Amino acid sequence: MRLTKSTVMLDTCAKFFRTLHISGSAEHDQEVLLRIEMLNCNVVAHSFAVEPPGMLWQVRGRQRIQFSGNVFLADDVFPFQAFICFQFSNLQQEIVPLYDLVHERLASSATYALYHSFLQTVSGSEFRRVLDIGGRNRSQIDRRNEFPDHEVTVIDILPGENVDVVCDAHVLTRHISPASFDAIQSVSVFEHVLMPWKLVLEMNRVLRPGGLVYVHTHQSLGIHDSPCDYWRFSMDAWPALFNPKTGFEIVDVAMSHESFLIPHFWRPDKISAEQAVGFEASVVLARKTSETQLSWDVLPDEITDARYPA
Repeated sequence: MRLTKSTVMLDTCAKFFRTLHISGSAEHDQEVLLRIEMLNCNVVAHSFAVEPPGMLWQVRGRQRIQFSGNVFLADDVFPFQAFICFQFSNLQQEIVPLYDLVHERLASSATYALYHSFLQTVSGSEFRRVLDIGGRNRSQIDRRNEFPDHEVTVIDILPGENVDVVCDAHVLTRHISPASFDAIQSVSVFEHVLMPWKLVLEMNRVLRPGGLVYVHTHQSLGIHDSPCDYWRFSMDAWPALFNPKTGFEIVDVAMSHESFLIPHFWRPDKISAEQAVGFEASVVLARKTSETQLSWDVLPDEITDARYPA
């Protein structure tokens, strides 16, 4: 975020019970960052460390300095109204809302950029028919609103106010005709699909040649909606699903929203566990290049009695 004469960027703003861990960097044309304080925040104490002047980096002719700190909150609530005050060596102060810095960093993520690249491409006239797999409005989020000028069909395993077709995505072609759509999106669904490879084949068949698929799921996230929480995907996993054999080529992949992976019980082999990184978001953008010749003639009922939701 560009302030009056400085630029501040967060690397971390993690809440762990009543503690915030915040780190980042500040650049300034001339001055050195000396001190950081939290304002308008109900805290017990806070402590920030700023690298000494000897650790300054020169970036684009400007001075960059790293900072990190812990804020001990008086209650277990994220301080949305808090401000961070940056004090520089010329006694100048720059005050910025904490959540503005958080939101700016989230909006600059690779997965955010890839989704908006998908939306921009699909806004073209050759992408009029969009299928949303698992798009039921369960969290006051109706993603058909991302496509105001399109014909959007929402399928879900459960009925809902914005659901057009109720079906299990494993048998999508029982309900959707071949080549019916120009684009498909699926957000936070693939981890709940028992056989995602079967779904990819179904997606290929209902998508027209040259159509696009956007999938957003998770590489690291806590178990949820059990017993129907089956998979996690790194961006290195996507070629196993979207490849010439399944009838696709990958346009791009990305991961973002870094997460700490900390065990509930510390042990010696996890002495540096806080250095491990997981990614909440893992996304792929793929294009249909051919009709797949593969099939997977197995149904979920033949494998498990689990039903979504539990």
